[in-house]
Amino acid sequence: MNIELIETSEVNFENPLAIVGFPDVGLVGTIAVSHIIEILNLQEIAHIDSEELPPIVVVKERRPRGLIRIYGNEKLICIISETPIPPSLAKPIAKKIVEWLKNKNANLVVSIGGLAHPERMEIEKPKVYGVPADSKTEELLEKNGVSFFEEGFLVGPNGVVVFIGKNNNLPAIHLVCEAYFQFPDPGAAAATIEVLNKMFGLNINVEKLREKEEEIRLKTRELMKRTQEILKEMQKKEEVPVMYR
Repeated sequence: MNIELIETSEVNFENPLAIVGFPDVGLVGTIAVSHIIEILNLQEIAHIDSEELPPIVVVKERRPRGLIRIYGNEKLICIISETPIPPSLAKPIAKKIVEWLKNKNANLVVSIGGLAHPERMEIEKPKVYGVPADSKTEELLEKNGVSFFEEGFLVGPNGVVVFIGKNNNLPAIHLVCEAYFQFPDPGAAAATIEVLNKMFGLNINVEKLREKEEEIRLKTRELMKRTQEILKEMQKKEEVPVMYR
């Protein structure tokens, strides 16, 4: 399968941290990474393309952009997608990302996802869990008071990135936050960013996320709808309980 990663800007990376947020439950990773990119004013440096992706082009600032884009600076890389990733592309794209991050001497990759919770509406502050790829990342989570996701399934590229990272000696963590299954969840994205702030000193203000929850939900509802369709398709094919995503 042909997956292309096209660099559009040259950056002299200094062992960067990488954060990945593909659409899944509650669009937690997508919303969180988009917010980080906006607050830090990160510039697009690359994009990923494949003939298997839908024939859609994003227009931003009057210019056509790829569906899967990479932003960054010397210390931080952020990867985001404007489309849910089809099951057939999850592993190939994750492999391409890990390969590229290894080539850029990334010191750690953190992927962000959502965990469907039936009582999310009653939860004021959703809980964030961590899945470490090895003992060192386990210690990092423990040191920062992050509870572990002990058992279950991770479906889609956010989980696969961590597994492939582990198999290629790239330190990796998956952060998964309690979230709505049917609705975009900026509150869960904010809770996850607060964990990232504590772990890596990012100092990202999340008040804007909380203040604009309804606006964000409206802007992302179409992506949420398409993501739900993909998640249900994967659930049906793999017979995986949605609670473990």
